Amino acid sequence: MKLPKIDVQQRKLPELLFEMESGKLQVPRFQREFVWRLTKTRALLDSMYKEFPIGTFFLWRAPRDSPFLFRSLEEDLGIPEPKPGSEVSYILDGQQRLASLYVVIKGIKYHSRDYGRICLDLETATRYEQNREEGFEEDIFVYHTSDNQRYVSVKDLGGPDALMIFSNIRQEWKPAYNKAFNLLQTYPFSVVWIQEQELSDAIEIFQRINQAGKRLSRYDLVCANVWRKDFHFRERVAELNRKFAQGGFGKLHQTVFTQTFSLILKDRCTTAAELSLQTDEIAKSWGRVVQSLQLAVDFAANSLGVKRTDYLPYRGILVVLAYCFYHAPGSAISAPQRQALWTWFWRVTLSERYSSTSPSRMAEDAQRLRALLSGEQVSFDFPCKVSAETVPRTKMSSTSSALRNAFICMLALRQP
Repeated sequence: MKLPKIDVQQRKLPELLFEMESGKLQVPRFQREFVWRLTKTRALLDSMYKEFPIGTFFLWRAPRDSPFLFRSLEEDLGIPEPKPGSEVSYILDGQQRLASLYVVIKGIKYHSRDYGRICLDLETATRYEQNREEGFEEDIFVYHTSDNQRYVSVKDLGGPDALMIFSNIRQEWKPAYNKAFNLLQTYPFSVVWIQEQELSDAIEIFQRINQAGKRLSRYDLVCANVWRKDFHFRERVAELNRKFAQGGFGKLHQTVFTQTFSLILKDRCTTAAELSLQTDEIAKSWGRVVQSLQLAVDFAANSLGVKRTDYLPYRGILVVLAYCFYHAPGSAISAPQRQALWTWFWRVTLSERYSSTSPSRMAEDAQRLRALLSGEQVSFDFPCKVSAETVPRTKMSSTSSALRNAFICMLALRQP
């Protein structure tokens, strides 16, 4: 039976923490690192104690054939990595809240913060219960050394000695203690399960629900996905771009790099393909892919009139050219093949081929050019959308216009 794509459930905290502790619930690499301060974690616990809503959690049940996209938290938070072939779910929204509750319940030290010292102040909690209708601004959860009397750490409140601690505290504090204990077990979490959705859909959902402020770009997501302590993709791209700028061509758009690696290594450059890139495969192919991209830039500048990166009719042209040079024997292109690339470039530009659904068309063109390199006869019969009437109507100030940039390339080829 086919599952619904959205399943809204009410879950309890112990269930969600068990999913994390067993490795079944993971944080995707494109999520931010765990950054919540102790004050925000205490405020979260305060909301739970006062029975305020703390928001909905969005979790994605990944298909079994999806690439692992988890950020390893075994060393920092003790969350084990999933076993190969196992079912994995990812936190699309609510990562900071769930991670905060996890480190508090487990009493984990993270960097300089000791979440095991977050305590329920029973005297203050009792005063809150007695005066809640009059307004209350004191902190119910505090950062303090636990004495299992007035101050009980949350990890002990949810631990095996909770009942023993309860029997030894003052009688007037027991109702507040009992309330906090029960809430940790029964507080209702609103969970929206996203299922029967592919990676690209999950990414789009993440973007829409999780970026109220600055949206993460696709490049940000890829960089987060392939980050490793000994391999900084973002820094390497920045260094390459400095070289392209110093050479006079200008900085390439960041997506040119991710799409180039994706097209070369996956034969596709969709968002899902880019996010399935693995650090090891990028690191292993780095030198050859970068060389192919450099050859693509040189060919565009010297043979197509693209003297600067902002003269490119479409950024995808460089990506497909890099793919072509990568698969050319010895990265050498013959004279007839160069003529074919010339024809392809103008056909793509004047047909506005990459104005929409460009990743799929770029992949199609990459396969055609690869067939060309193998000696096959290929044609580029893309219908031209430019006429004598459209040229004078094109504004030279429109830097994103493919036709405007094509006109500049034509002028540059005449070496004015």
